[in-house]
Amino acid sequence: MYCRYNVVAIKSLAAMKTNKDYTVNFKDYGLITVPAGTSLTNQTSLGIDKSYHFVNDFAWIKNNYPKIDRLLLHDASIYGINIPVEYVDFETEKH
Repeated sequence: MYCRYNVVAIKSLAAMKTNKDYTVNFKDYGLITVPAGTSLTNQTSLGIDKSYHFVNDFAWIKNNYPKIDRLLLHDASIYGINIPVEYVDFETEKH
């Protein structure tokens, strides 16, 4: 029950996505580029923190980095890729 309500709370927050490509030196992979339009979340391991904008959609990894997609997907989903606020578009949901 708790998880179900937690998911509903997350969906009611403002939707976020990247407004332009963001290139970052990520771990030992070198420069990787998160494409514009990528979904983001404020969810952290400790709950919601609006100062973080983590990548929430990793579909672009398989297409853009096919030689390292499994390793990169693992590390990006476990460690997170935080996007600076100047690269974030905030969309409020209408009820």
